[in-house]
Amino acid sequence: MKNVLLVFACFCLSFNLLAFGKPNAPDLTQIKTLSPQKISKTAKKLYKQHNLNEAYLYYLALSQVRSKLNSTENYRLGKAALFVGDYQIAEPLLRRASNNNKNFPLARFEYANVLKNTGEFHLAIQQFEIYIQQHSNDVANDYLAISKEHIKTCQQGLRDLAILQLNRQQANLVNSKATGQTRAFTPRAQNGAQFAEYETENGTSIKKVDENGELVDMETSVGDEAFHSAAPCISPDGTTIYFMRPETNAQGLKEYKIYSAQRNINGDLVNVQRLGSGINKMGHSSMHPAAAIQADGQEILYFSSTMAGGNGGYDIWYAYKLNNGDFSNAYHLGMRINSSNDEITPFYWQENQELFFSSNKQADLDGFNVYQITGEPYKWVEDQPILLPAPINSIYNDIFYRQDAQNIYITTNRVSQNKEETLLMPATLRYKVGETANK
Repeated sequence: MKNVLLVFACFCLSFNLLAFGKPNAPDLTQIKTLSPQKISKTAKKLYKQHNLNEAYLYYLALSQVRSKLNSTENYRLGKAALFVGDYQIAEPLLRRASNNNKNFPLARFEYANVLKNTGEFHLAIQQFEIYIQQHSNDVANDYLAISKEHIKTCQQGLRDLAILQLNRQQANLVNSKATGQTRAFTPRAQNGAQFAEYETENGTSIKKVDENGELVDMETSVGDEAFHSAAPCISPDGTTIYFMRPETNAQGLKEYKIYSAQRNINGDLVNVQRLGSGINKMGHSSMHPAAAIQADGQEILYFSSTMAGGNGGYDIWYAYKLNNGDFSNAYHLGMRINSSNDEITPFYWQENQELFFSSNKQADLDGFNVYQITGEPYKWVEDQPILLPAPINSIYNDIFYRQDAQNIYITTNRVSQNKEETLLMPATLRYKVGETANK
């Protein structure tokens, strides 16, 4: 019976259960012909009888014939207005009453419902959470459980709004039904190879991406969540995959190191090897590899690292692949790229010789944003990296920008703020009118 009451209360406060008024309900104009004392007495009686439809009419009439209502009358008008769906009346009254938890303990819950029903999902979640916190010691309060359910509904509402906005921007979620977090979708190589990072509560792994864009497990250590392999990138020839894994150092602290693996005939990743000390320095993290070919034909690996000699935090570094397959010592990419904050998730688009990365260097912007600069180390075309426009960047974290001639992949938490997902957009979104992907 208790569960039935919970569902009924939740339903009552979320929707207008009854038609506005009854067939025999008095007209507002008729009510106003009565004396203020009569209106007030009748309104109070109807409210105590839980007849909120008619109580709303009488309290509304009272507010129009009397210069000022007292706090209790204002609260009751707000509560009744919420019940009949007059949110314009309910919002300011319940907002004021919500600050008087002693006299109106349910007002904040009711104010949160107004916000929910008017689509103010962010604010509604905040108010429901405040209500839960204020009444956390009241174990018999059924509205605590109802508030938690409303929060879930508001979170879904935010997600639905974000997806609607993405559809307007010609963007959509990749693997939108996935329960885990999807990151770092690589562009599909010429040999058909494509990979992505996938994280669940059990760990992180790298998965193959089939021709339909679905994630496929690999029966190797790279596909095992226990190894926490992440941030894949494909070498220009499509045969070598670089990625990162965490390790615990002698002091018991976690550091990230960059590894390589070879793609076999089944598309799985085998022959896993940790890269040398030119890239993986003891006492520092190196992560987010991005392979490219320079104009002279030499393979180069960009990556993010905390190694000594940087500007602070994570910086973008690079190293050259040597004839023996190892990499040279790493070089700092310079102050034009790096700041005292973090620069992460580099990606080099070979066709246009463009380096992309994410940074939180601008204090007036929220989280990480994607930047682009053209050229090669110390031969950059632009004076400063270009901050890419919306919808590529948002007010949330935007990382792991990847691109080919047709598509843009970007990892973001703009849809579900507590979850990172990957968006697929047409490549034309980052160009001005009249420009194309092949500049």
